[in-house]
Amino acid sequence: MAGRPTKYKPEYVEAAKEMCLNGAVDADLARAFRVSVSTLSTWKLLYPDFLAAIRVAKPIADTNVEDSLYRRAMGYTRTEQELKVIGGKLVKVEVERYYPPDTTAMIFWLKNRKSASWSDKQEVQHTGTVELTDRILRARKNAAPAED
Repeated sequence: MAGRPTKYKPEYVEAAKEMCLNGAVDADLARAFRVSVSTLSTWKLLYPDFLAAIRVAKPIADTNVEDSLYRRAMGYTRTEQELKVIGGKLVKVEVERYYPPDTTAMIFWLKNRKSASWSDKQEVQHTGTVELTDRILRARKNAAPAED
């Protein structure tokens, strides 16, 4: 007895690679191929080329975002093309544009890369003991009416 035929197609290798280069995660791939995430996981086991394409592309996308975040945090200059009217004609002109450092990008970078120094989380260490039972007994004793 054979199972139902697979929806997998060899052209999914290149499609998955392209999608992952553009930031897709497994749930996005499954949606695009109209399968469940568990089916996508099965395809990774059954089709080594499919798995390899995903494994190569995802880190490239992550690195691109990291690089962009770093540039944004530090500020950067970029050459861009702009349309200008010169002598009555529309002309493409290269201009150098400066993008100043971005505080939010800096904070995000530092909280993730240097979390020991930049975390919002504060840890409090308690030394000694808390003797709750003794405190309750003392409070009861002090609150009890005095006996004559």
